[in-house]
Amino acid sequence: MGERMKSILGAAAVGGIVAYIGIEYLFYPAMAANPPDQVDAILSSPWDIVLYVLILVVFLDVFVQKVGNTMVTAMSFATAQILIVDVFYVMNGNRAAYPAVMSAIVLLVFWYVIAKVYDALA
Repeated sequence: MGERMKSILGAAAVGGIVAYIGIEYLFYPAMAANPPDQVDAILSSPWDIVLYVLILVVFLDVFVQKVGNTMVTAMSFATAQILIVDVFYVMNGNRAAYPAVMSAIVLLVFWYVIAKVYDALA
């Protein structure tokens, strides 16, 4: 890891700067201009879940073709989602720890099952 420290620290510094600028000057103003209680759902449940999962699996398929390993791809997706909606939201106070842990478990099981079925039917 020592030989990669320069790359790790450089990427973290640049990523942090871009994230800060993007969140503070683009994302937060966009959210303030469009409060969640004033936004209509595109699809009603359960069709929203059906379409969402279909989109996820299509993206999984595209990335599996590039990566070549379904489980690595699925767990990469799960890890990214967990880092965004569970770790970061707990750290900034938008989510309590217990729901974050439950969400992480659901995401891991969700992606694991999808990868197993995808491989079984491939």
